[in-house]
Amino acid sequence: TVSGLFVHPVKSLQAVSLAEAPIDDLGFVHDRRLMLVVPAPMPVYGQFLESDPTHQFLTQRQCPKLATINAKWLGKELLS
Repeated sequence: TVSGLFVHPVKSLQAVSLAEAPIDDLGFVHDRRLMLVVPAPMPVYGQFLESDPTHQFLTQRQCPKLATINAKWLGKELLS
């Protein structure tokens, strides 16, 4: 039995309850298609190597208040 359908328009932000959820090749439409990223700290050796990540994504573990931010898709626009 399914008791509810939820998507996260932006990974780690507040979930949105849906009455129905269309599915595409990636799963539920609009579920975790976007994420918040910040620049990675500069390496101690002074510059990024070609294989080094230059950005990192934020999670609720790092920033629990992300769970209080509500984002919704309105047509092709994301509202927060």
